Amino acid sequence: MKLIQIQKHNLAQYISILPDSLLRYPGEIFVCAEDDIPCGAIVLEKLGRQLGINWLWVAPEKRRMKLGSALLMKAYQFAKQQQYSALTIAYDPDEPWAAILEYMLARMGFHLLMSPFTKYRITSEALLSSPQLPYKKKPYNAYICFG
Repeated sequence: MKLIQIQKHNLAQYISILPDSLLRYPGEIFVCAEDDIPCGAIVLEKLGRQLGINWLWVAPEKRRMKLGSALLMKAYQFAKQQQYSALTIAYDPDEPWAAILEYMLARMGFHLLMSPFTKYRITSEALLSSPQLPYKKKPYNAYICFG
């Protein structure tokens, strides 16, 4: 398995696994590949002095093989190398995959910080019927501080 940083010269080779919304993304992208076949990716977003994990994906047939952990470790190493103050990830703790992510983050030394953000579900009915917008869930942040 190889971890590859995506740049202009190799984007076409790994474009098939990235969502369209990330193709023009200004952050850093790393892909893991076996025999030049992409099987996972992590997208990092620069947030001032912090580096945020925007997207993490591993192909279903390659899960439980430590590829997600390898991508998280690459993000950690990149953040340290580029002298970011922290590496963060925001996620919804009620998602079915949240427990797996929390386990991976805890094994790698991330500290879970309960930092709720409002998540709005705006419908046309809500906009027409009330000046207050309802929200359902509050995602959490996990982070590693470097200093």
